[in-house]
Amino acid sequence: MDPLWDYLEGKKEVSDFQDFANNLYAAALDYNVGEEITEAQAEFSRNFVDIPWGKTCEWQILTWLSTLLMEVVATCGGRLDFEEFEEYEQEIDFSEMDEMLNMLADAGIELIGMPLSESKAADVMNAWEQISQTPLFRQVIERIQNGLKAALSAVPKQYPALREEYRQYTILPEEYAAKLLEI
Repeated sequence: MDPLWDYLEGKKEVSDFQDFANNLYAAALDYNVGEEITEAQAEFSRNFVDIPWGKTCEWQILTWLSTLLMEVVATCGGRLDFEEFEEYEQEIDFSEMDEMLNMLADAGIELIGMPLSESKAADVMNAWEQISQTPLFRQVIERIQNGLKAALSAVPKQYPALREEYRQYTILPEEYAAKLLEI
């Protein structure tokens, strides 16, 4: 997250983190689909990503972050190692937000111990509907919405304060954080 904050605050240029963005995206592709990567990208992955990232939700977050970084690099004219971003001209769109919300719903089901009768799609959809009505899920969504509203309305001189504020809390209430890591 630091490269994004540093860029937003004007402390870094895209050229300062384009290598990191490309390498992180390569590591995510390698993990998710077995994409062949260069030796330099593999070394980056071994040094910075081959930590205990064994859980699917952690890799989903890492993949989403790598895509966001690549969108920033593409939008600002940085070097791109992946052709899928070469035609990217739009503003940052926070792609795959629905996947992140689905992941939050899945985590919520586990966190509150909601039983699933079977693993059929209808059962999962029903559980998602039920979890979306719980105080936990509503609190998480409210924190996300409030954070996005604050970020969108902030002026540059407020960025350092927002950065510090967001370091102090997570979108998931603390009592559930340890349990999430066990899932």
